[in-house]
Amino acid sequence: MSTQVDKRPNLYIYDHCPFCVRARIIFGLKRIPHQLIFLDNDDADTPTALVGKKMVPILEMIDAKGERVVMPESMDIVKRIDEDPRWGPPVLRRGSDREDIKAFFASIADLSRRCTRPRFALSSVLPEFHTPAARAAFVRNHPFKSPPFDYTENLQNKSLVADLSARLRELDAMLFSDECVTEGGFSYDDVDLFGKVRGLTIVAGLVLPPRLKAYVEAFGEKTEIPLYYQMGL
Repeated sequence: MSTQVDKRPNLYIYDHCPFCVRARIIFGLKRIPHQLIFLDNDDADTPTALVGKKMVPILEMIDAKGERVVMPESMDIVKRIDEDPRWGPPVLRRGSDREDIKAFFASIADLSRRCTRPRFALSSVLPEFHTPAARAAFVRNHPFKSPPFDYTENLQNKSLVADLSARLRELDAMLFSDECVTEGGFSYDDVDLFGKVRGLTIVAGLVLPPRLKAYVEAFGEKTEIPLYYQMGL
């Protein structure tokens, strides 16, 4: 665990975690130097020592008064960093609380998990899964609630990918543009959406509709958060 020797904020994360992606976004948008600390998926000791339980993301930094700050919760981290005057004025607008987008993601939750979780767990690249124990912990802690239960069986089911590709056309129509979710520019809506859709790029053969594809790729560049195209399974 870091002792916060330098002034750069530390961000403890899993690479695949959508909540961790949220926290990373504000650092990328504002070009804030920081250190990413990738935890093993089965490492409970480090986060428990920091915030009392196993969770990510966790921000650790020295504030303007020189005091150490440790805090969890992705959107709280985003707000804290965006509103810290040391890194300029805020860049994010308030979210619009899009009920249509919330309902859409609720409707594809099981389908999305079946497409992404086996690929995350079986990846040889994601740092949080670099050991068999870490991969086993993820599979054990994230079981499917209905059959098929086997991760490999879901990974090999091409119809799931086709179904998800078809459903994403609905999301495409909900985007204001290929630059932002809602009219007016970057907002907390974008932080939430990119956190959800970035992980989908690990699904080889998944077809992102034009506006969503342009949005994801542009937002990845703006935030300096790489997509998963090259490691897709």
